[in-house]
Amino acid sequence: MDVDRVAATHEAAHAVVALRLAFPPAAVSIRPKPGESGRMYHGPATLDIEGTPGELMGLAAVALAGGIGETFARVGRTRLVPLSAYGPTDYANAWTFAELASPDNPDRAFRLALLRARSAVGTAWGAVERVASGLRDKTVLTADEVRHLV
Repeated sequence: MDVDRVAATHEAAHAVVALRLAFPPAAVSIRPKPGESGRMYHGPATLDIEGTPGELMGLAAVALAGGIGETFARVGRTRLVPLSAYGPTDYANAWTFAELASPDNPDRAFRLALLRARSAVGTAWGAVERVASGLRDKTVLTADEVRHLV
């Protein structure tokens, strides 16, 4: 599988899950930068991480969606996703959101976010593939373009 397809699927999964969980992306890109092969840019509503536990769990799921999408694209949607599939930034962000959502039991919150992300990516797989295809064609998609493809 080529690097562009992997990066596009990874970023598309973040964007589609964010949109589905009411955290619409401002843009998504597979233009490489030092240390990353792509990025989903959040809108201003997601910059404040002092949300409700439900919102924070949603953001944890968004952070984990990229690794799930990437793994599904590589080996199929019936496989379990190894923790090594998540980039260090995505993994760290998901843990931060899980800890903020449930300070007394962040492990449980993290596991629930994983389940939510896996379900969201699997349910929206067609949309993830359409957004990934759009990214491979243009390298950057605006929020409106992502919505149109979803």
